[in-house]
Amino acid sequence: MGDNMTADDSLQFLLKWLDRFPEYKGRDFFIAGESYAGHYVLELAASILAAKNARPKDMASVNLKGIAIGNAILEFAAEQSALYEYLWQHAFLSDTAHTLIGQRCKNAEDNSPLCSGTKDVAYNQLGNIDAYNIYAMTCHDKKVKPT
Repeated sequence: MGDNMTADDSLQFLLKWLDRFPEYKGRDFFIAGESYAGHYVLELAASILAAKNARPKDMASVNLKGIAIGNAILEFAAEQSALYEYLWQHAFLSDTAHTLIGQRCKNAEDNSPLCSGTKDVAYNQLGNIDAYNIYAMTCHDKKVKPT
């Protein structure tokens, strides 16, 4: 289980799909995804390129031209840490909360109860905003914490 298995399964799906719909063989192929699909896009592209090198005859029908990743989650801990910095820089997080996070969190990977609790308290003080689009009207329940 994991990203490599997902990439292998996706590659097998793609090859079987092209067998079922041969009119698409050889056409330009682009892979796109957002959020955690940033992992899948990169892993599938790497699997396609590796398979083309290992068995070019089997892969002739896949004409990978490019990839696109939007708002990708590639380094989860670093991105979560950056979220609080971003919110502070845009005046959605108090100086006190920002200072406490800096004091209580050793690094981006710190999942200690003290660090997590401090971030939770700070997040709950944000009010009714969309952390992914801070200036937009929100239409979702604030109880859902960004992941």
